Amino acid sequence: MSSSFSNDPAPNDPRHEDGYTPTPPTPKSQPKIERGEDEPGVPKLGSLAQKARGNRLKQARVIFLFVGVATILINILDISQIRSQFQQAVDKQIQQQGGPGMVMIDPPLLQKEEDNAFLIGSLIDGLFILSGFIFLLLGVLVYRFPVPATVIGLVLYIVAFVAGLTITIAFGEGETIARYATGGAIVRIAIVIGLISSIKSALVYESERRAEAEFEPAT
Repeated sequence: MSSSFSNDPAPNDPRHEDGYTPTPPTPKSQPKIERGEDEPGVPKLGSLAQKARGNRLKQARVIFLFVGVATILINILDISQIRSQFQQAVDKQIQQQGGPGMVMIDPPLLQKEEDNAFLIGSLIDGLFILSGFIFLLLGVLVYRFPVPATVIGLVLYIVAFVAGLTITIAFGEGETIARYATGGAIVRIAIVIGLISSIKSALVYESERRAEAEFEPAT
């Protein structure tokens, strides 16, 4: 019994011809693997979570710009009022001692004291104005350096508040101290909470951005 299958080539098979070179088999193309957005383990800067964190950084930028502009304007206004506030304090002391006729005033000495008060007040306000420009700079750089900018901004804001409160306690009166400590308390608390939230988002944002940079193939 013979089989219908044989290893011998057919009569017209080109393998009978001299010089025949077999054609190598064509390799099968591998299916292209695309990086899907839902592929596990792949960082996605365009994801909703990452966009939400980006919005937190935008919130930090708004806070920095607001605090910076407000700090600069308030302290410029304060410088313009130093001399009038000094004169009001002098008049109040005079009234407490019985009025102008009961107090001996040395105009040159009084002018010297006023100039000293203006110099010291201007230096202090100048430092706060400088901090205002730092806040503006942080607002510009928060997307480029999210973690350092948000951390420095929170620390600077707290330090500036504590410094202002200390100066107010040293030179102010009870009513002035209370007004500084409690005035705008809700806004201050909201700013601190917003910056803390921005720091958390900045940490994750920076981590995912680095992971994305490492994942992308070098060109």
